[in-house]
Parts: sequence; structure tokens; C-alpha cells
Amino acid sequence: MDAQGRRLIGDAARNENHLSFGLPVRAPADGVVVETESGQTDDGKFDPAAFRNCPNLMLGNHVVLRRGDGTFSIFGHLKQGSVTVKAGDRVTAGQTVAAVGNSGTSMFPHLHYQLMDGPTMSAEGVPSAFTGLTRLRGEARAPLPGGAIDSGDVVESR
Repeated sequence: MDAQGRRLIGDAARNENHLSFGLPVRAPADGVVVETESGQTDDGKFDPAAFRNCPNLMLGNHVVLRRGDGTFSIFGHLKQGSVTVKAGDRVTAGQTVAAVGNSGTSMFPHLHYQLMDGPTMSAEGVPSAFTGLTRLRGEARAPLPGGAIDSGDVVESR
């Protein structure tokens, strides 16, 4: 968001007008990359038949990270061509792995993040918490209490 609390400037149909489009996506923990996709277009269009055999394609371009505690982080709707890691790579917390995009089942540029007990979208979600984030509500900025993000929250790293 900008200083006026806007998420986009201009025509909402243009990805580049969304202030989040292209921002870096960073790993929340150390881990090993187990799956990536980076070739999907940033148009929010998708073919449901495409993810019958690969449920993660629902998120378009994505990175799946196996964390040290055995859980899996998935980052979805990533920008086409932005994934900087490949399966088997070790990553460290804070390392850039991709950029925010509008691929897969997406209506506008944003990051879908999910912590799961397995590597696919058919796995069970598990609670996640973050440190060092600020929640943005209009022009107001406040530290994220308890580290829990709700669907629709706009946050930035401090």
C-alpha cells in the first residue's frame, strides 16, 4: 500500500498498477524446496482440468518448501518467470524465492501463503504465526499482534 492507503493506482485490470505486483516473496523459515512452477501467465485464467492431477496448479506459479519441523509452506499466484529456486535447493529464512504475481485462480495480484502437513493443496492446513510484520489498515500501521494473519490482511515486513 502507498502512503494514501491505496493498493493500486490506475486501471485495476493492469497487473503493473497493483502496488504488490512484482514485490519479493521471501521464505519464512529454513527448508528444502520440493516443488516449483513458474511458467503460468499472470492473467488469472486457469483450466480446472489442469490441476486434476496436480492440485498445486490451482495456485498457478508456486513454490513448496519443506520446513525443518516437517511442515510445508506453499507460496502461490507468483509472477510468471520470477521463481528463483528449484526442487532440491536449500533456502534460508528471509531468502527471496519469487515475486508476487497474478497466476492461477487469482482475481488480482497477491500472495497466497499456506502452511500444511503435506506438500499439496489436498493436505491439511496447520496454524502459522509470523514475527516482524506490520498490519496495514488504511493509513494505520501497527505491529501484528500474536503473529496471526487473517484472510484479507495486508501486511509488510518491518
